[in-house]
Amino acid sequence: MNSKANEPNTAPASGRSGEQLLGPSTGLNSDAEDSVSFISLLNQNKTESTTKPPKSVLILGLGKTGLAACEFFAKHNVSVLKFDDNANVVNGVSGDNTNVRSNINDIDFAQVLFVVQSPGVPFDHPVALVSKERGIPIFSDIDIFVQSVRHAWKSVPLLQRYGSVCRSGEYYLTLKKYVPLIIGVTGTNGKSTTVSLISQILKTQFEDVFVGGNIGTPALSLPIFPLNYDLNAPIESTEHSCSCGCEDHHGCCQNGKCCGDHDGYDEEEGYDGDYEEEEDDDFDENFLSLTRNTLFSSSPVYILELSSYQLELSHTLGLDVGILTNITPDHLERHGSFENYVKAKKKIFARKGINAFINVDDKFSKQIYNELEERGGGGYSLPFSAKDNRESIFIDSKGCMRLSDGVCVNFALNRNLLGQHNWMNMAMAYMIGAHLNFPYTKSLIQSLKGLPHRTEIVGNLGNIIFVNDSKATNAESLIKALNCFKGCKIFLIAGGRAKSDGISPAVEFMNDVQDVFLIGEASERFAEELGDRRHTICNDLANAFGCALAAAQSLASGPENVLAAGSCAPMLSILRKTSSSLLPSSSALSPSSSDASISPGSPIVLLSPACASFDQFKDYEERGDMFRLLVNNLLNTGN
Repeated sequence: MNSKANEPNTAPASGRSGEQLLGPSTGLNSDAEDSVSFISLLNQNKTESTTKPPKSVLILGLGKTGLAACEFFAKHNVSVLKFDDNANVVNGVSGDNTNVRSNINDIDFAQVLFVVQSPGVPFDHPVALVSKERGIPIFSDIDIFVQSVRHAWKSVPLLQRYGSVCRSGEYYLTLKKYVPLIIGVTGTNGKSTTVSLISQILKTQFEDVFVGGNIGTPALSLPIFPLNYDLNAPIESTEHSCSCGCEDHHGCCQNGKCCGDHDGYDEEEGYDGDYEEEEDDDFDENFLSLTRNTLFSSSPVYILELSSYQLELSHTLGLDVGILTNITPDHLERHGSFENYVKAKKKIFARKGINAFINVDDKFSKQIYNELEERGGGGYSLPFSAKDNRESIFIDSKGCMRLSDGVCVNFALNRNLLGQHNWMNMAMAYMIGAHLNFPYTKSLIQSLKGLPHRTEIVGNLGNIIFVNDSKATNAESLIKALNCFKGCKIFLIAGGRAKSDGISPAVEFMNDVQDVFLIGEASERFAEELGDRRHTICNDLANAFGCALAAAQSLASGPENVLAAGSCAPMLSILRKTSSSLLPSSSALSPSSSDASISPGSPIVLLSPACASFDQFKDYEERGDMFRLLVNNLLNTGN
């Protein structure tokens, strides 16, 4: 049998071609009110500084994002004023503290050029409100990053950006590295996993793939090519000219030398003398699409996870691709209403011409998809669904995604990522590559890995399987975890600091849950919302783990699942007295290998809290690390 016959087809759905993935790669949101460029403000400030003192950039919020912005502007010799409400943070800022403030009355707003507001700073912060009243532009760090990437690319001479075409039909690509692809991913759930999967796939073809934004590295700490570019660098005109002085050579010259023939090409040879440049003064896509496969193998690719906080603050996003994984109520304490939360998410598609990948299985995402289709503007919108087989990309209940030619890509082959929500994440990542004409194999699908703390199987004791889903900070995430283990016997650990919707939305999906073990501030509330469903209030994670283990053991078959009498209790007692600050880092707590297969009836001890972690832990990662440590110590003690 020919093994290649069953390989996934790489043809994009709906007849899309690889070069269609990127719309015009420069140009920000075309709406007039959103067209301001921070670079133009810097240039204006530089010009005016010959007659009056130069203004400073105000960095609002000195967390990780704000400090990255400070370093970015310092690198480009731009004066900054740093502000944070927390005096302790201000005192801890290294370097020159003369430009650090913690009191709004110490800010001379007349000397502020523009504001870079960190995502953790509320939209209605007093400094932001005063800035708006005075007409001072406010940017997010994502605005600054995207504009900088575009400016850096445009500052490279045209012949280095594109190369040129001569009579022989060859493409002279004298410098390939600086044509960027910027992908933004947002959604209530699944955005981090989707970002990771896109990164894993694109790294098989691209040399430079960078991940940042709301996950890991702040955007402004990512490399921008060329690394030594200058924000004040002039942009070379797109008017074609060469040393021979001809005015109509249509890009046919190499390195400023005339090829001697400007109108001798026919279509068969690759040059049409009737070529006319598009109105877009960067003329990137029509020319660039001709060299897509050669050019992009060495281009920088940026994959940004974008939270609702970052999107709320952004005004000039110029992404090539925007991905929306889903929308359910979340962060309402920040946005004030669900309507405002949806508006923030929608901003990822603000730029006309962006190419949109949208999971349309919730009505809010479907509505956004419909609005994009009505708006038009040059890009395309690709709908994904696990509910409606009429959509362009449909993923069925068995993990099969059928492409336009009927070939199935079977995501269920991957044993690292469980459940239909992960198949949806894989489908979105897969189609990014498919639209760039990547070759795919089953081995690639099988090799994709999820992120820690997301339905992560961390070990097993016989056929009792321990799953760390600490990232599940709301009911919707819990529902997805429960759906991963349908037919199993689930012993659920939940609780922490409750979100607005509590655990109620997940109760109807708990048919396989044998018992719920509650921890943290939400214990009493969740107990009430669970009603008659069996539950136990355990207060802390170690106690809940011990109770869930005991309950799971009562269902597990075989002597290998039974610990020696009393061997578990001392270990749990010690862990309860251990400060969480002494936990190893996530990187040191690698998942335990699991040799148990998941089958109907398998006992699953599942940490999927449906809550924030801040009542008892620093963050969801620390909570997940504690669960891993409990499992690791249990296995070491019990074997």
